[in-house]
Amino acid sequence: MPINIAHLSDIHFRRDENPIGNDPNANMRKELLLDLLELTAAQGKLDAIIVSGDISYNGMKEEFIEADAWLQQVCRETGCPTSNVYLCPGNHDVSWEVLKRNPLLEAAHNSIRSKTNNELRNAELLSLLTGETGKAFYSPLDNFNEFAQKYECVFKGTKSNYAWNKQLSLDDGSLLRIRGLNSAILSGRQDKEGQLFLGRDAWTIGREHGVEYLVFAHHPPKWLLDGPEMDNELETMARLQLYGHEHNARILTGTRSVKVFAGSVNPHRLERNWLPGYNFIKISVVTRGAERRMNIRIFAREWQQVTPQQFKAYAGAEKDGSHETSIPLRPWSPPVERGTKDLTAPHLKMPQDFPVSHRTATRNEIEVDGVLDNEAETIERCSENDSDRPGAVVDNALDTAYRVVHLSDLHLGVSDPKGVWNSLADYIKALNPDLAVITGDVVHSATTENLDFASSALNALGVEYRLCPGNTDHIIPKVPSRKSTSRREKASKVPTVKPAKTFDDVFEDHLLSGAEYSTSKKPGNTWKLAFLSVDTGGTDLGETRGEITKFQRNALVNSAKTVEKEADICIVLQHHQLLPVSILTEDGPQAWNSHQTMDNVGPVLETLANSNVNLVLHGHEHRAFAAKYSTMNRKRSDVTIVGAGSATGLTGGEGFRLEEASFNLLEFCDDGSILLEEHSGKSGSWRVKEGSSYELFSARDIQKIRQKRASEVVNTPAMRITKWFEFLENRDIRVSEVRAACDLSSREFIYSAFNSTGTPECERFEVTWSDGHIQRLPVSFENVRDHTYQFEVRLPRAPSSVRSIRVDTLWRRGGLLTVDDWDVMKFAGRVLGDQRDNYKEFASHVVREPLQELVLILQLPPQIAPSRDEVGVTVKAVPEAQGKIDYTSLREDLKAREIGKGRYILSVPYPYTDTVFGLSWVLPAREKKPLSWVSGVHAAKKGIKELFRNRLPEGLSNFCNIEVFESVRDQNQFHWRIVSDGGSVNGSNDMDAAVRDVAHQSIYLDCWWGNVGISNREARRASRGDLEGTEVAAISIPIIPRGVDHIGEPPLMVRLGYAEFDYRGSEEDMRVAVLRAADVFFNAIDNH
Repeated sequence: MPINIAHLSDIHFRRDENPIGNDPNANMRKELLLDLLELTAAQGKLDAIIVSGDISYNGMKEEFIEADAWLQQVCRETGCPTSNVYLCPGNHDVSWEVLKRNPLLEAAHNSIRSKTNNELRNAELLSLLTGETGKAFYSPLDNFNEFAQKYECVFKGTKSNYAWNKQLSLDDGSLLRIRGLNSAILSGRQDKEGQLFLGRDAWTIGREHGVEYLVFAHHPPKWLLDGPEMDNELETMARLQLYGHEHNARILTGTRSVKVFAGSVNPHRLERNWLPGYNFIKISVVTRGAERRMNIRIFAREWQQVTPQQFKAYAGAEKDGSHETSIPLRPWSPPVERGTKDLTAPHLKMPQDFPVSHRTATRNEIEVDGVLDNEAETIERCSENDSDRPGAVVDNALDTAYRVVHLSDLHLGVSDPKGVWNSLADYIKALNPDLAVITGDVVHSATTENLDFASSALNALGVEYRLCPGNTDHIIPKVPSRKSTSRREKASKVPTVKPAKTFDDVFEDHLLSGAEYSTSKKPGNTWKLAFLSVDTGGTDLGETRGEITKFQRNALVNSAKTVEKEADICIVLQHHQLLPVSILTEDGPQAWNSHQTMDNVGPVLETLANSNVNLVLHGHEHRAFAAKYSTMNRKRSDVTIVGAGSATGLTGGEGFRLEEASFNLLEFCDDGSILLEEHSGKSGSWRVKEGSSYELFSARDIQKIRQKRASEVVNTPAMRITKWFEFLENRDIRVSEVRAACDLSSREFIYSAFNSTGTPECERFEVTWSDGHIQRLPVSFENVRDHTYQFEVRLPRAPSSVRSIRVDTLWRRGGLLTVDDWDVMKFAGRVLGDQRDNYKEFASHVVREPLQELVLILQLPPQIAPSRDEVGVTVKAVPEAQGKIDYTSLREDLKAREIGKGRYILSVPYPYTDTVFGLSWVLPAREKKPLSWVSGVHAAKKGIKELFRNRLPEGLSNFCNIEVFESVRDQNQFHWRIVSDGGSVNGSNDMDAAVRDVAHQSIYLDCWWGNVGISNREARRASRGDLEGTEVAAISIPIIPRGVDHIGEPPLMVRLGYAEFDYRGSEEDMRVAVLRAADVFFNAIDNH
């Protein structure tokens, strides 16, 4: 007989609602019981009740007494044995009063969290769960355990109570083992996602013959520090997982496991989207010979708020109010060895009495030949030798099929001594595909050399290709910009990380922009494929999960709406996987085991389903994979998910290995079906992997997809803007803006820039035309109003022929790096603006025209770089659009990603127009170290005139004044103060002031920021206060000790004044000459 289970969660019995007449939820619980009675009357008796935590609200004894009374009533009226009530605690079942009285417990929790890895956390937790310390550790759960004693679900005091097991009998005599976990063991009043911990001993479950697992806990895995490892284990070993806590009912079906997230029976009435709910689950095993499947039927119930108020089927459920899925099981008795089936036999299919609505197939489950229901809604398997089967992969079918090669994780740039890439390229050429799609990690790191090689290698395949980036495609190694010219420069060791080319630059023509199409031109084959892509990468090597933000999802929805009705299928390319891959665990412990699913995978899958996306192609985990995701709302699309292995077989640090290499081939047949094959080099040469060919979509599947594509086609913007801000140590800012897929309506191009500090110089204005020609045009900024600069240029060709525009701007002294910089600007009388209030700096862009995407990249010097959490996102309307748009949810969702030390990225798909988007951060404080070698300065100063006169070239050695200053900070005032009495060289004592203020755009500010300052009256570059008496020019030279970075102000400055100035060299040569003399002067100080 099937097993019927009521899955309840987050009941939240509250003491202040318990007294008679004061419980607003009593009627709702009564209706829940009536609903259960109706379901059991239709589906059979209730066998078990599982409550996945938060039974109480404050962990108080009185609340558990009320809960016990209600559960006993449910058992009496439904006939469920009390012994079959299974419980686990949630965070609300923890007594916060006990935690408050015992601060040592919170300290123990924090000590476990602070460990650097899960092995250390697990060891410390186990050490605390024995003897008296174990009793103390569990004391916040004393009230829960007293209540749970009656149901034999106690978590208390010893390692043996770390988790518990119960079991029920399945239809065929095998066992369903129910395992309860205590995810609240580190819970407190302020739990944060990803900060709880369970421990390996709790979620590790061994494989036993004839035993299937149902595991439940309060917190979903993403709330746990060891959640990724737990998720990977349970995806393989547990057929059913039940969770609560998030008050959001949903179902996620993987390859061999189903996750059910319960709604809250009693959510707080002030909670957003308040909607009580629970689940009724029916589990059965269907056996035919050695073939076994577990059918799981889920009746998701929700509260109907209109009259009559009662529980009803979830709005998106099937007609009978349920969602059904089927999971393949291993043979029960006797076990069938892998590989004993006749894979060449035609029409290998399961019997028609196996009802299945959820379809999965994976490479590692060869024992499951396929499942067919009445509507043929399944993945059918067929072998490469299955020549008499309709739609099988045979030579005469390939002649008319439109073939797409799916490659991933090439990691080009890795050493390839065995020639794996060449063998792969030759094999692909022999296949002669019509299209290649590459789902990320094209290069191992985004160096110019790797990108150029990858571009040449892919072009040499001779096939049209499209791609999306992976996480390694954004990795930019640090490389020196030029050879250091002085010991001071060598000591700084500051790398330049901005590359000459980026992944987007090199593969611009192959990256997708909105919906793009591929159409078959083969006789009798009329396929039209729509492709979309989403960038889940952009992270460093340490990041393995990836993410699609809410606004990327919105952008995906908008792009999907534009897919033409004539398209047969909508395909999304992305790098990171959406479902865990169980084979990674079966391979044994290795680095790849940490690869789980993307963050926020549930909303992503729902977005794909809502958008009528039919097929997702991905890579990342270096393993071939295929599954389908179904939702309870049949108006949405099922999403087929196909992952490709590494086409070059990259394995850890071993380089490319043909034996580990694989890729997929999709064949769009003229009969309307789609076949999938895995091609592998495992045998030492490329060939179709045995048993890996199957029908991904039947002709009827495609027909239904066409019918579902009912959304109207709308015009969406194609232009993308990428803007790179690089803050340099000398306070200059380099800004590179690239506008791709330009949509210009006029030849008159106007560009504006704003900054309340610094002055801009346009270093490059470059237009790429549609014919590939690149043209640079001369432009210069003009100050049109306060702090706003602009240039206007007339394009020499029609605006429709513009492919992209690049503008490179250098803001001299435009950036703030430290708190002192902010104070200096205030001291100098600058108005910094509201975006720089409270010691903040920012980088932003004003969106004026509709865009498909805005990408902001920020690069800060590593030594003052904030953490990712300290970089905020700014979103606000321009003054003329104030109050028109509510940005609240947008501000909450957008966040910057860290893609390297001091490097951050913000991606905004389809940004609002007339809106400012930016990144902001709080400036760090820099401690000024006291000058410890004043005596050395005085001693060295005696010979300073001769030293500089002898070291400087003609035209610079004829100074009339020379003096040494030290930097002085007095509260929020900044000065240069003469170290000793001033003096002139030629007897004209013009140096009559002992202090020089750090004024805006002065040589004293330049030197304060570690730069050589140059003021020349004849060249009209003299600022007020720079020159003394009869001087016509002055130079300020920073003296920076070795090993000191350039961020803080230099301890010393040498100032040279000139009554005559006739230096004929370049400004750069002048800087080099005076810095060399300054280095000699510092040596003299150091020696004294």
